[in-house]
Amino acid sequence: MKRIMSFVLLATLAVGTISCGQKNKVNSSQLSSGSTVFTSGITYGNANTSSALSSYLSSYSCQSGQRHASALFYLSSAYSTTSIGGTFTKGTLSGTQGTTYVGRSAYNDIMIVTKMLNSSGGVMGFNVELAYCVDTNNSYTPPAFVSRGISAFAAPYYITLTEPTSSAIGRLYASQTVAYVDPYQGSCTVGYQSYSNCNLPQFYLYTSFGQ
Repeated sequence: MKRIMSFVLLATLAVGTISCGQKNKVNSSQLSSGSTVFTSGITYGNANTSSALSSYLSSYSCQSGQRHASALFYLSSAYSTTSIGGTFTKGTLSGTQGTTYVGRSAYNDIMIVTKMLNSSGGVMGFNVELAYCVDTNNSYTPPAFVSRGISAFAAPYYITLTEPTSSAIGRLYASQTVAYVDPYQGSCTVGYQSYSNCNLPQFYLYTSFGQ
């Protein structure tokens, strides 16, 4: 419900620019051709990790539509290696990949967290990869979402990391994370009407991830 409320907020904010009397719909011509989180994201060098992630993703593909291109963020310091949070920085940390953790939302959005190690084997931080689903059949989907960047990410209620047991990857849980989706100017489709100049404001995407 939190996520749908953020979509409704976008539609409300866009009223001053375009008519929203009909249902919102993503313009399918603007969808990314990539179908997995790995298309534009992090390369996972460990073969067991990569295989486990691929298996996980194949079990939880987007319910409909396609994935937004991966958004990459990092946290360079943490008081704990099992619970991380706060505001993350755009980009990635360089170093040796340690344990990787994965979780999904109710919509099968994917979050992947990788523990990054320094040359001495100590934890230097965490990389986060996010791949949201864009549901072209959902009337609450923001117009032109796929064409917009995600400029910031925060986990105010922390991300809890669980170590692997029978798999090469661990699991994660994160409640009400916030992604800041960039403003958009350009063509879009609202309902069955196409517009050549949409002016859509930034909006906040609230998502909880579990196992």
